[in-house]
This record gives sequence, structure tokens and C-alpha cells, in this order.
Amino acid sequence: MDEVHRPSFVHLRRGSLWGGANGAHIIRAGLAAVPKGQREAADAFGLRGWRKLVLVVLPQAMPVIIPPYVSLVTGLVQASSLDAVIGVEEVFRAAQVIIEQTTLTRGGSPAYLVYGFLLVIYFVLCFLISLVGRRCERYFTRHLTRADEASPLPRATTQIVPA
Repeated sequence: MDEVHRPSFVHLRRGSLWGGANGAHIIRAGLAAVPKGQREAADAFGLRGWRKLVLVVLPQAMPVIIPPYVSLVTGLVQASSLDAVIGVEEVFRAAQVIIEQTTLTRGGSPAYLVYGFLLVIYFVLCFLISLVGRRCERYFTRHLTRADEASPLPRATTQIVPA
């Protein structure tokens, strides 16, 4: 089987194209969420090109971009385990080899232990991706939180009055 048609290469291309297309759509939507007036204000201050993008547009677009992008990356990590079922050699396949070798040499099957360990690995990967995403989101929305805390207006409270 030539290199281009190997299952691992095919799934790598599929994941790259799918993830790239969805990632580009997420970024496009985030940039489109920034109001036109913000771009015009940057033009009025003399900001052009990259400076306008980095200093004005991206700081406002990042809170919109980060949550779906973290979800996309987590989905790609989870899809890699689905690729294993189809035939891509990766962590899941290595676990199957360990189970088969241990079963043949020692008897008994360590399947629960090995698959449980894989479950922990995937959980930790997805948890770390979500943690990094949450911190990025908190970083890019910090100005919103400060404005709420420093507001001189009292916060609205809802009271339930018994009938």
C-alpha cells in the first residue's frame, strides 16, 4: 500500500481538512462579530492593517472565538479515538496489542485496566484543553468582569413574592 493511501495518512488529511475548515469558519465568525464601528474607530485613530487587527479587532473577537475553538480541538482529540476503530494505528491500537500480548503470555485479560487507563488519558487531554481554553477566555474577557465589579449601579436582583 503506497504512503498516500495508508489509513493513518488518510485520517490525518481528513482531520486536517475538517478541522481547518471548521477553525476558519469559527475565526471568520468571531471577526465578523466585531461591530463595523470599531473598525471605523481604528481607522480614525490611524491604525491600518495588522495593527488594527491586533490592537482593536482581535481583542474583541477572541471571547467569541475561544469557546467554539476549544470545542473543536476537543472534538479532534476525541475523533482520533474513532479513527482507531477504523484502522489508524495510534494509542488505541497500542492498547489492543498490549492486551493481546498479555493475554497470550500470562493468561487472563487486562482489558479493563488498559482501556480504563486510555479513558483516563483521553479525559486528561480533553480536560487540559478545556482548562487552557477557560483561562484564555478569562484573559480575553477580564475587562468585562472588571467593569461589572466596579459599576456604581446596584445589581438587579429578582425577588419572589409569595401570593
